[in-house]
Amino acid sequence: MKSPLACYTLKKEHKVAFCEFIRDIKFPDGFASNFSRCISADGCKLVDLKTHGCHILLQRVLPAGLRGFVRKDVYEAIAELGLGYLLQRIV
Repeated sequence: MKSPLACYTLKKEHKVAFCEFIRDIKFPDGFASNFSRCISADGCKLVDLKTHGCHILLQRVLPAGLRGFVRKDVYEAIAELGLGYLLQRIV
């Protein structure tokens, strides 16, 4: 008997769409690495991210990219975590 998937688990087509979203992101020079180089060959995974790239991804990209792919309550929790981290760094 299989257990049900978690509410934040993405389907294959959503993973591909999210990675395409990440591939198209452009940042100012020196702000973050080029995420399009970190997409795996099959287009479903992020690989070889450095620490700063992970922080940028979690704080700024993940909340914007997951909108519409997960339930509203899951999206809001992820967005608040990113916002809380940004506010903590400002204060």
